[in-house]
This record gives sequence, structure tokens and C-alpha cells, in this order.
Amino acid sequence: MASIVFTSAGGVEATSFKATSSRLAKKNIQPTLYNGLDIINKTQVVDYVYREDIENEPHVGFIAEETDPILSSPNQEHMDYTNCIGILIKAVQELSTKVEKLEKEVKELKK
Repeated sequence: MASIVFTSAGGVEATSFKATSSRLAKKNIQPTLYNGLDIINKTQVVDYVYREDIENEPHVGFIAEETDPILSSPNQEHMDYTNCIGILIKAVQELSTKVEKLEKEVKELKK
């Protein structure tokens, strides 16, 4: 059974979050030109507690104003976690390509 809870600290909890990602909802679709690794390597990850959280629950995340606008919106006022996931997947793909290349080089050196 699905449920949504709004917490006193301003949070939203749900059994599932789904973002529309169907081809039918999109236009101008093309492979990204962003370098995922460059963006990820420039992104500072911080520990923090929300000012209004009376329970002082620790979090790990980002400061929107200090993060690439592709991750934090054009005005850098909030994080766009859908874009974050896309850039993370792109970075993993880039790392995978590098690993494959290095593995081939190692194989050649062993011959």
C-alpha cells in the first residue's frame, strides 16, 4: 500500500518516488555531451544537519549554490536529483570505458 508522509522538519516520505521518463514525455532527445566524471570530481560532498531539524539528523549531500547548475538547477537554489542520477550513470559509463581500455593494455603487455 502506497503512503505519503509530510514530516514536521519539512521532509516528505513515501513508499516510492517515480519521475516521468518516458520517451513520450520528452523532445530534442540526444546523447549528453556532459563529461560526468568532470562534474562528479568537481562536486563537493558535505555532511550537514538542517537548521530546522530539532532532532539534528545527519545528512550527506551537496550545497546547491556550490554545485554545477546541471545538478542544482539554473539558479543553483535546489538539487535536481534526476539530473544527479543521470550524471552519475554517465560517470560510471566513462569509468567503465577507461577500465576496459586499461584491461586491454594490460593483456597486451602480458603477451
